[in-house]
Amino acid sequence: MKIYNPKRFWSGIFFAVMTTLMTTLMILDWTRLNGRPLNSLVIIVLGLLFAIVNIRLGFSPDSKKQDAIEAQDERNRVINERSRAQMMRIMLGVLITVSVLGGIS
Repeated sequence: MKIYNPKRFWSGIFFAVMTTLMTTLMILDWTRLNGRPLNSLVIIVLGLLFAIVNIRLGFSPDSKKQDAIEAQDERNRVINERSRAQMMRIMLGVLITVSVLGGIS
């Protein structure tokens, strides 16, 4: 099988490894969960589903074509630029606030 979209494929492999490690740690430290196994199980299931979908899309040639079309779409580019600008404004505000509060104390 040929990997058409390596970025998605390796992302899926990463999430599969992470969910495997999380499952192993959950089994080994079962006594330390303090009644939170449901939260861990939900995260493990979602991570595993995300891994499976990304690995499957990594082998799909149609997925790569669709990603290329979406990357060239002007609307997506405008949305990405606006969200980056908004993120920078928020981070600047947080930085100034932390600097002022750090200078006061």
